[in-house]
Amino acid sequence: MAMTTNEANNTSRRPAGTRRNTSKANIPPVSTEATARKLEPSVDDTSLETLEFEGSTMKQPNRKAQPDREAEIRHQERQQTIARLIEKRDEYVERLDIGAAKIEEARSQGKNVTLWEDYWIQLLRQYEAICDKLRDLAS
Repeated sequence: MAMTTNEANNTSRRPAGTRRNTSKANIPPVSTEATARKLEPSVDDTSLETLEFEGSTMKQPNRKAQPDREAEIRHQERQQTIARLIEKRDEYVERLDIGAAKIEEARSQGKNVTLWEDYWIQLLRQYEAICDKLRDLAS
């Protein structure tokens, strides 16, 4: 073990290669309130976004980025759902128009169109359900 001498000229035994911690010797005492302020940075403090280590900078993960990313994913999923519902709604509009024309044509020829009308009303209810979903998503 190496012999070292401290400021008071006292000797102590410390393993070779170890250093004394002199960092606290030169720092004046601080109040508890000041220490608390240092430990609890303000929300707007952007200095915590990077960590510095001996000449290199390491980027910390942005804590706000995760909720923003999740919100972006939810927004994209919502937009995709809206797009699919709009396609389905347009398909129902086309089918309802064609069905109504065929029902009128068959009725004019004297055919019984009761089953066709029942089916057309089922399509109309499905169309209305999609419109309700679109309205809910839009709000």
